[in-house]
Amino acid sequence: MNITTNKIGVNSGITSRHSSSSNEDIDHQNNHIVKADAEAHHPLSLVNAAPSPSTKKSIDSVQSSSSKFTKVSVGILTGGILLGLVLPKNQTLPSQSWQLLSNVIGYTYFLAWSTSFYPQILLNYERRTTQGLSVDFCVLNVLGYVCYTTYCVNFYFNPNIIKEYSERMSVAGDDATAQITVQGNDVAFAIHAVIMATTTLSQIGMYDGFTVRPPSRRRNVAIERTCRFPWLSLRAWEYKNLTGGVLSFLQLIGDCADMKDWSGLTGNPAKIMLSI
Repeated sequence: MNITTNKIGVNSGITSRHSSSSNEDIDHQNNHIVKADAEAHHPLSLVNAAPSPSTKKSIDSVQSSSSKFTKVSVGILTGGILLGLVLPKNQTLPSQSWQLLSNVIGYTYFLAWSTSFYPQILLNYERRTTQGLSVDFCVLNVLGYVCYTTYCVNFYFNPNIIKEYSERMSVAGDDATAQITVQGNDVAFAIHAVIMATTTLSQIGMYDGFTVRPPSRRRNVAIERTCRFPWLSLRAWEYKNLTGGVLSFLQLIGDCADMKDWSGLTGNPAKIMLSI
């Protein structure tokens, strides 16, 4: 009887110790889980946590794009300086120092705006399609740049138009002759823009066909407006970057200030509207 009682007591003690040990293990595990959960929701855990593969890929992509943008910006600035130093300057400007600076500013804006055409052309070439690109926009873009090129070329090269401009814009009783503020870089940009806009439009016919993607019937009204106001359809609405606009307007203001003739602003409305 005593032996049985003792066995029961021993077994009870062993069971009690095992139960106590199991409870301690469970409590330890629960505390560990609670602590881990608290750390996961702590604000600093987001900083200390390793980024996921998708997040890391996004970060690398942003850094790569930023690096490319920096390289392109440096290239544009360097190219603008070199072209401004090498190419002919506007001899009608009184100050030789401003002749050089105006040339540098002008060709820097020329490169800044001109580079904006290439991403769309390259994207069309890589995809072998122009789906998502507005046909109306491309048609009006070509027409707008043809009008702008005609304007710039005539104001820069045509002696009859240059003479008529001087007679009309010159102030009576003033010995100074009004000078046209259209520069060589304006002509270069306009001609290049026609070529690039025509290339983009031709890609529509090449990859998709105009029978599949015809222009809108509303194009006639828009074309009439474009012929009257060629700057309305210029690529400024979508692809023009701020740098080109600021530099173009800065060149125009500087040229007028150097010649002390502010009629160049009202006499060159296309350049002003293109800059805005």
